[in-house]
Amino acid sequence: MRDQRASELAELGAMAPLYAHEINNLITQLSGRAQLALMKPDNPELVAQVLNTIVEGCDRAARLSELFLTPCATVSDPADHTTLRTVFDHVRAGIEPINAAQIPIDLHEVQSAPDPAVPPIVLEQVIDNLIRNALRAIDEHNGTDETDHTITVRSDHAPHCSTWNTNAQPMLRICVEDTGIGMTKAQLSSLFGPNTNHRSAGPHNQRYPRHGLGMRVCKVLIESVGGSINCESTPSKGTRMTLLVPARDTKSEQVRPAA
Repeated sequence: MRDQRASELAELGAMAPLYAHEINNLITQLSGRAQLALMKPDNPELVAQVLNTIVEGCDRAARLSELFLTPCATVSDPADHTTLRTVFDHVRAGIEPINAAQIPIDLHEVQSAPDPAVPPIVLEQVIDNLIRNALRAIDEHNGTDETDHTITVRSDHAPHCSTWNTNAQPMLRICVEDTGIGMTKAQLSSLFGPNTNHRSAGPHNQRYPRHGLGMRVCKVLIESVGGSINCESTPSKGTRMTLLVPARDTKSEQVRPAA
């Protein structure tokens, strides 16, 4: 037990620079907005907009901190779990204010999918980041004559994962697909590297600001809970991100005895 705890803390320490980078990016963005408001204090509409952005940014920073502290928390009781539908509802609530173009976000097979056996905030933040990336990719798409752009989120049972000395672990598969600009092979090869900003500066960066996690942090988070993340993409066609995370096994789950 002591060795396991030491391993968890070591992993937490390895993730610290990634979180520091994300928080620094967020602070830099908020500082720039605040300076703009200070330059034009007589513009109440601009000041109100900046204040709303700062409030949203502070909320994002708080959730990033919660994510970072998740490995330090004790494991919750099996009865205290969140459904996949609740996870998606939380994600939608955070996405709706920035989805100015009203791009449809279709959910499929959520009701029949198993519930995740991972901290809900991990899934919420990673899926939130994937959908924000999808919104930017669609906004940047050169095929502006297409009117049926959409983001599709699918979830289902995935094959069990097992090793020679462990029982089979039921898995949940979540796919986030978009009809955006897609990525080249070179972009895909470095997607989970230190610098994952493949998008050039443009209007989409103002409409969908980067207040989420980088893909490298998403990968570390998903792997830290026993899952994996994979990407398939075709230039000018779109991208599919696939998450595999442990699912609750309601058939074999047993109530733990009181301590």
